[in-house]
Amino acid sequence: PAYCKDDTPNACYNDIPKKDLKEIGQISDMLGEKALKILVKSAREKANPAVAGEYFSGTPVDISALTKMSKDDLG
Repeated sequence: PAYCKDDTPNACYNDIPKKDLKEIGQISDMLGEKALKILVKSAREKANPAVAGEYFSGTPVDISALTKMSKDDLG
């Protein structure tokens, strides 16, 4: 219904039928919920501390922005 073609070169969002917009909204909501579950699961897995022999950072970590709080190596 609402796509650009020779006889409707200026088709826009407002040309989409209300019924289709409602269905698109429902599908988008389901997709968003699924994506959020995937992101939350991934965040929870990364929140767990690394076990022996495992690490999360494969490269050196830049600590130059950290503020030194101790006076010597003993704290």
